Amino acid sequence: MQELIKALIKAKAEFNPIQKDGTNPHFKHKYATLDAVLDAVTPGLSKWLHSRNVTSPSELDSLQIDELIKTMCLAWAGNKFGHPNHAINSYQKQVIDAVLRGVSEMEAIQAWMEGALAQLPELN
Repeated sequence: MQELIKALIKAKAEFNPIQKDGTNPHFKHKYATLDAVLDAVTPGLSKWLHSRNVTSPSELDSLQIDELIKTMCLAWAGNKFGHPNHAINSYQKQVIDAVLRGVSEMEAIQAWMEGALAQLPELN
């Protein structure tokens, strides 16, 4: 677990701050558009891919892709949980366990992210 926390902290340091550049017209809340997220993670992603001697995610095997997705999700969650352990435990319980039960990975991640956002004070 300590190795994962160190890797998460290191990965988060590689990402630029994600700017909330969109506004939800119904709720009037700011949110980060996909372009803003990609702008923030692309430099860190490129560095991460290079460290695995590849230039594109399509060159990764399935375990490396799972690692990449988890790293990006946990980096996103960094400021949405009180402690990195909370994000890791939440991801394990809500995403990994859901996938093992047969839920699609995309659905599991989306539900986990929506749950994390729903708990933020500024959105309630």
